[in-house]
Amino acid sequence: MKRIEIVYRRLAELTKDKGIQTAELAADLGLARSNVSDDLNRLCSEQRAVKEGSKPVLYRAAVPAAPRTVLDRFAERFPSFSQPVEQAKAAVLYPPDGMPMLILGETGTGKSLFANLVHEFAAQILDRKDMPFFVFNCADYADNPQLLVSWLFGARKGAWTGADADRIGIMEKADGGFLFLDEVHRLPPEGQEMLFSFLDRGTFRRVGDADIERKASVRIIAATTENPDSVLLKTFTRRIPMIIRLPTLDERSLDERLELVQTFYSDEARRTGKPIYASVNSIRSLLGYDCPNNVGQLKADIQLLCAKAYSDFVSQKKETVQIVTASLPGHIREGLFSGTVHREIWHKLTDVGSRFCVFSPDRKEGERFFENGDSSSIYELIDLRMREMKAGRLTETEIRENLDACVKNYFSRARNYQEETESTIINIAEPDTAEAIREIIPAAEKRLGRQFPEQLRAGIAMHIMTAVRRIKSGRTIVNPDFNRIRQTNPEEFQAAVEALNTVDHICGVSMPLEEAGFLSLFFIMDTEDLSVTHGRLVTVVVMAHGESTASSMAKACNDLLKIRAATGIDVPLNEPPETAWVRLKTWITGQAEKSDILLLVDMGSLTNLGKMVETELQLRCRTITLVSTLHVLQAARKAAEGLPLDRVYRDVADIRDTFLGEPAVNPPVRYSRQNYIISLCSTGEGSALLIRDYLTAHLKFDRTRILVRNLGISGKDDIRTRLRTLKESGCILFLVSPFRIEEDVPLFTIDEAMSAEGRREMQTIIDNGSLLEKMENAYREFLSQTDPGEVFPAARHFTEQIEKKSGFELQESVRTSMFCHIACMVDRLKKGQSVQPFSGMHQFIAERQLLVETVRHEASALETQFSVSIPDDEICYLASFFHPDNCISTGEKAGTVLQ
Repeated sequence: MKRIEIVYRRLAELTKDKGIQTAELAADLGLARSNVSDDLNRLCSEQRAVKEGSKPVLYRAAVPAAPRTVLDRFAERFPSFSQPVEQAKAAVLYPPDGMPMLILGETGTGKSLFANLVHEFAAQILDRKDMPFFVFNCADYADNPQLLVSWLFGARKGAWTGADADRIGIMEKADGGFLFLDEVHRLPPEGQEMLFSFLDRGTFRRVGDADIERKASVRIIAATTENPDSVLLKTFTRRIPMIIRLPTLDERSLDERLELVQTFYSDEARRTGKPIYASVNSIRSLLGYDCPNNVGQLKADIQLLCAKAYSDFVSQKKETVQIVTASLPGHIREGLFSGTVHREIWHKLTDVGSRFCVFSPDRKEGERFFENGDSSSIYELIDLRMREMKAGRLTETEIRENLDACVKNYFSRARNYQEETESTIINIAEPDTAEAIREIIPAAEKRLGRQFPEQLRAGIAMHIMTAVRRIKSGRTIVNPDFNRIRQTNPEEFQAAVEALNTVDHICGVSMPLEEAGFLSLFFIMDTEDLSVTHGRLVTVVVMAHGESTASSMAKACNDLLKIRAATGIDVPLNEPPETAWVRLKTWITGQAEKSDILLLVDMGSLTNLGKMVETELQLRCRTITLVSTLHVLQAARKAAEGLPLDRVYRDVADIRDTFLGEPAVNPPVRYSRQNYIISLCSTGEGSALLIRDYLTAHLKFDRTRILVRNLGISGKDDIRTRLRTLKESGCILFLVSPFRIEEDVPLFTIDEAMSAEGRREMQTIIDNGSLLEKMENAYREFLSQTDPGEVFPAARHFTEQIEKKSGFELQESVRTSMFCHIACMVDRLKKGQSVQPFSGMHQFIAERQLLVETVRHEASALETQFSVSIPDDEICYLASFFHPDNCISTGEKAGTVLQ
């Protein structure tokens, strides 16, 4: 028997009533005190022994914990289910045979899963592995109450026509076990009456069997999405005393939602047999998007994402099963910027040091996913090595060598934290942890007589936050190198012990002494070596045209991260580039500490400033163009993490890949189009740039939906080709050009665009385009055969062509009605549905022949585009929209077509 087992067995014998000191146990066993001390510490780390007090320290054998049930484990993973779990346990254990339960919850909250867990709990706690569990969905037979009741309670031969044999009901089959009645509100009143009679007496009769009363011992679990007071008989609900309400997904914490996401991804990894790589931002999107059908929808959405990613992998479009933000549907991607939990979502997964999280096929329940690359937590590294040691894959020497390498790698990464990161960590830590960090670092500096460099302070802060979170979550801390660290660095070790006492006092958690070993390693780091390997800071500077464009982006970023992470320098539209350069140079040279510069600019001459920074100021500088708030946020976060300039630049530049991804071979149906405003000039860099800046500053529009593009003209054919390409990818709202171009889109000269009247007309076009998108979104669920993103633009083009030829413009409300009519008309025709006859069609055609022919001519484009045939009745309906009372005269042709 190994020495540690001898120590444990004797410890258990001697400490049934009270603890024992190390020296006493060593004397009793005749062993060296140091060896017994090592064994006791190891037993404590394995939770087979516990230590009590401080002077003297007493040890005793740990009392074996009662086996955890399936419901206990579920409540630990999902604390919002703590109350439902306790209610269910009470109902199962209530003598003599438990009490019936009614589970209330919206669609997708997990009612069926919870019922299964209750059954597993009962089978475990009552030691009945063969306990039956039957599921009956009352909605399956809601249209035939007699058949529903017969399935539930059974039926006698001859009970109705066609009942040629006795039928045993589910109630009899479930005898001695559970019956789960899903959607119990669909049970007819007579069925509810039979059921509450069974609940009262434990007896029932088969349908058509008035003579024989049967007995069964069945525990009933019912579930409904409805209000029981309005859909169930009062006499029925009074007999179900245990009402259990399950929380919706919105009522559950982000931590629980993250655990669900991890679980569903891991399930899919096991199903495919392949690791699944999910980008951090895609996971954040899943944490924040609106999920009205709760956990069921979340699971289905993740399955669809994995199916698409697996398809790309099998078809060799991707080298791995990979999910990035670009592959998310729009309604999920919006979760990345959800309102009320925006900041909390962005702070989730801050400890992930790479772009992807990897979900392994062999991930165990409750186990955290592994990053792509080295783990960001020393505890995951130690856990991995301990698992390998227990599995016998590595020798003690190999474990030691690997452990040393992992610890060295972990603490070397702490050197990358920068000046402002400490405050960032304090801001995202829980309040009690933040308070502890503020006390620990100055106290350790005072005790050790030295001041830690800023990046080391940040590393300590991050480590303390991670350690406290680990202990609060119920996970252990194991440090196999504990004794060596304690013996070789007694001063730093004692400072670490005092730090843990501070955590204990402020945070109300008991930090194990093994953690002092890890914290000691921070205190003994060679600060000079840190300075050498650290590298220079990266300063994020935003410059953009407009009165407050750059400063607004920087402020939004700083407010989100709660640190001064980015600086915004606004550049007025009329400011010469030389003046902008002087202001940037003055700001940089006025900083107390030199740093590398990441310059985020929007366009034009600002893109050249980075080269001037490197040439004149002799500082390293990288430039990102077409800046957005997302670029600023990513740059500030990466710079605050202490990454070098090239890495920060690469991660910010990769945002385009992360969010746009690779173009799909078969792109999905688009419901949201990209709209364009085009500014033209001979080069694309002269007046076109100025006009673009002017329009951006003076027109109100959503810059995520509408892009202002400046194009150079090298010839009529060239510009027409480029405009046609843009039309294929979206919609051109209007052109601003010094030249006359024959295109079927509104065109403004530069003078017109800069006039008040021109701005009003352009704003009207933008607003109409916005209305069109809203109609597209509103009709998504109503159009089953037609893409709203295709039919509404076609409807607008059709209407504009008739307006152009008639010289009349429809009133805005009539235009809207016509767009909707055309969309529904095309959808009906594609379904093959009949058309409502147009009353007085022949007379209408005779009286308005020119208008009807114009409509019929333009309608041919709709027929070709959507592969439908538009009958004369529909042509007349379309023409009737152009009644003179519905129109506004706009030209010389007015009235000729409408007569």
